[in-house]
Amino acid sequence: MVLLPLLALSEFAVSTSMGLAVLQAVGIMVLVVLAGRYAIGPALHPIARMGNSDTFVAMALLLVLGFAWVMNQIGLSMALGAFMAGVLLAESEYRHQIEADILPFRGLLLDLFFMSVGMSLDPLSITENVSLIVIATVALLVIKASLVIGISMAMGAPLPVAIRSGFLLSQAGEFGFVLFSLAAGEELLEPGLLDTLIAIIVISMAVTPAMVWAGNKIAGKFKTVVSGEVYGPIASENNPVLIAGFGRVGETVANMLEAVNVPYIAIDADTDCVARARRHGHHVFFGWAGRPDVLRSVGAEHARLIVVTLDDPDTAEGMVRTARRLYPNVPIHVRARDWEGADNFAALGVDHTMPETFEASLRLGAAALEAAGVDEEDRRALFDDLSAENYAKMRRFNQVKP
Repeated sequence: MVLLPLLALSEFAVSTSMGLAVLQAVGIMVLVVLAGRYAIGPALHPIARMGNSDTFVAMALLLVLGFAWVMNQIGLSMALGAFMAGVLLAESEYRHQIEADILPFRGLLLDLFFMSVGMSLDPLSITENVSLIVIATVALLVIKASLVIGISMAMGAPLPVAIRSGFLLSQAGEFGFVLFSLAAGEELLEPGLLDTLIAIIVISMAVTPAMVWAGNKIAGKFKTVVSGEVYGPIASENNPVLIAGFGRVGETVANMLEAVNVPYIAIDADTDCVARARRHGHHVFFGWAGRPDVLRSVGAEHARLIVVTLDDPDTAEGMVRTARRLYPNVPIHVRARDWEGADNFAALGVDHTMPETFEASLRLGAAALEAAGVDEEDRRALFDDLSAENYAKMRRFNQVKP
C-alpha cells in the first residue's frame, strides 16, 4: 500500500523514487510507534472515563477516519491509514472494549464489504477467462498450501497438523481485494484484469470447506505420536486466569500469579488504574467486566479461572451472573465485602468466596497474640483449632447486628 501510489508514476519517477518509498515506509512505521504511544491512549483516555460507550465508539471511528484522511493528504492510500489506525487500536489497552463495542456492526460491515466485491464482478469477463481463472486458482491453492505445510513443519509441527493447517489456509486473503482495488484505481492493472483476480480470490475462498475436508482426510492417514509435554506449556499460556477488577485486591492476586509464572489477564473500567498498572508491566486492559461481549473479547471461555475483585457489589454480582450463565464450566472465585455478600455469591453458584475482612481479622488477631506474649506453638494450636464448628461460631458472631 505504501508503494502503489509511487508505482503509478512514470518509469523515470518510479526508478528515482524507490529510495523515497523506503524512507516513507520507515517513517510510517516510526509514526505508528509514536502515535500508538503518545496519541491513541491520551485521545481515548478522557472519553473512556466518561463511561459512555456510544461516545467511546465514535471516538474510535474518528481516529480511524482521521488516520485515513492524513494518509490521503500526504499522497498515500486511505486504506493504509485505516489499516494503521486498526493496528494502533489493536495494540492499545482499550482493544477489548473497542472490539466488544463494534461487535454489533462487524457482521453488517463484512456483509457490505463482500457484497460490494460481488457487485464489482463482471460475469462476462469471467466467462471469457474461465480456463485462466481455474488454472490460477488451483495453482494458488497448491502453492500456498505447500508453503504453509513447509513452514509449519519447519516450526516443529507434526505432519498431520501441518497438513491440516496448509489446507485450511490455502485460500487467498480478503486483503487482496483491497490491494487489487487500489492498484486498479492507480491504473496499474490492465482493463478486465481486476475482475479476473477478484474471481480467483472469491473461488479460492468458496472451496475452503472442501479443502478443509480434504486436509482432514489426508492428515488422517498419518499417525504421529506426540508427547503431551510438547503442548503442555502452550495450553497453559492459552488458558490464563481472568481477573475482573484491578484495585488493591486484584493487583495482589496478579502479583501472586506472576510470582509462580501463572499467566493472567485483567480488565478494569478505571482508565487511571489501567494506565498505572500497564506502566508497571501488568497485563491489564480497559473494559466493563459485566458485559458479555467484553468477556468474550478477552477469552473468558478459555480461562482456567475467573477471579472477581470488583469493589462495587452490584457490578460484581452482575458479572458473576453473566459469567456463570455463559461459562458454566469455568471456576469463579469472588471477593466479598462481608458475610452477607459471601452468602449471596454462594447462592449464585461461585466456587469460592470469602469476606475480605475475615482474613484481615485473623492476621490482626495473630499479631495481637504475638504482642501479648503468646508463644508460637500456642498461637499455631489456636489457629489449628479453628475447625468447621468454631469457624461457624465466628461466622454467626460476625453476623450479629449491633
